[in-house]
Amino acid sequence: MITAIRAGRAITVAPLAQRLTTLEAADLLDISRPTMIKLLDDGKLPFGQPSRHRRTTGMCLRPCAGDERESRHA
Repeated sequence: MITAIRAGRAITVAPLAQRLTTLEAADLLDISRPTMIKLLDDGKLPFGQPSRHRRTTGMCLRPCAGDERESRHA
């Protein structure tokens, strides 16, 4: 985290159990909302749908965070 701050990158601090909208989750992963929805619909990330809208948690995003960034920069 210190390295990221020194490099001038944005840091987000949030509880891992916090429920996130698709837009919030996409912003945390630095991907587009449609890409986030595709990951959810393809079963690559778990989510709940308590009403009409999908929700996921920060804990569910952790395994995917590095993968998405690495695949774009490869």
